[in-house]
Amino acid sequence: MLDELIQDFLPKFQLASKEGRYGDTVKLLEEMKSRLRATPPQPSEVIRYWEAIITGDVLPDTQSSFIAAWYNLSPQYRLPLCRILELERCREFHEPAVELLAEVGDNDTIPVLKKALGYRWDYDPWLSIPRKSLQALRAIDTPDAIAIIRQATESSEEQIREEARLLLGD
Repeated sequence: MLDELIQDFLPKFQLASKEGRYGDTVKLLEEMKSRLRATPPQPSEVIRYWEAIITGDVLPDTQSSFIAAWYNLSPQYRLPLCRILELERCREFHEPAVELLAEVGDNDTIPVLKKALGYRWDYDPWLSIPRKSLQALRAIDTPDAIAIIRQATESSEEQIREEARLLLGD
């Protein structure tokens, strides 16, 4: 199902993007989401795309697999998402991985989220990955996760300190 969806939408997205038709890409995304709501993908379909990311054999329009995952959230996503987040070469997929871990994460995902608090990329001056990692830890909401957020209130970086304080209600 997911393969067919991507094969259907990928050329449409590419054409609209190439021609600078931003409004059409938004409409296409909404149409794709509508189809995902009607027929959610199986976790195995989504994970197959992520395994390709992990092995370095990225399939066409892998970004859509992250969108598709939201329409059938599964604890099966934890391990591949953690593996993606652990690999620096997968950094273009770190943000959606962290966002999904906020929904499906548990104590087992805490070490990789803690590691992501230290990620600093030139393209991310707002520290989106570290801040979203704090948000994911807050969503997990276990004593171990909260302890890491408390530690982050002492960060040397203002954005991290502020995010941690906000999440703790300080």
